[in-house]
Amino acid sequence: MDPASNSVTAEAPAGIGNLAVGFDILGQALATPHDRVTLRVRPERGIEIVSVTGLVTELPGDPLKNCATAGIVRMFDDYQANFGVQVVLEKGISLGSGMGGSAASAVAGVTAAAALLGIEPGMPALLSYALDGEEAATGARHADNAASALLGGVALVSMSEGVTTLRRLD
Repeated sequence: MDPASNSVTAEAPAGIGNLAVGFDILGQALATPHDRVTLRVRPERGIEIVSVTGLVTELPGDPLKNCATAGIVRMFDDYQANFGVQVVLEKGISLGSGMGGSAASAVAGVTAAAALLGIEPGMPALLSYALDGEEAATGARHADNAASALLGGVALVSMSEGVTTLRRLD
């Protein structure tokens, strides 16, 4: 598979999770701040994190342990990418702020990867890839912040028996 272009940048917003009774089912995207991920094609397979800038600069360098890249690893494997990427992560959301910084990085990463691969996997699949990033960062696949970062606005997530349902509430 050839990359759609040589470089892609995507950004995803901060959010607020747990808006209602229930846990990790309802989230809301905010207008600002954002995290931004840029992917640059390299001929060698694999994912290399080349820089992390912004409010946070001390993040895991292992792509399987970094929230911005964990989902990209699986996506590239699933779609059998024949190239690799260099990753530049710009953190506009502080760690531990409760504003979904790991979710924003994860969503920006998989959104950029899908564009680079020239694929449209659909929202449930993109969310699943983003949840790989959430799991790398937090140890859990909670979807409220990731869903709202992906869909925008307020998002309702229902997860049962391995099936995820997303709905943007307008």
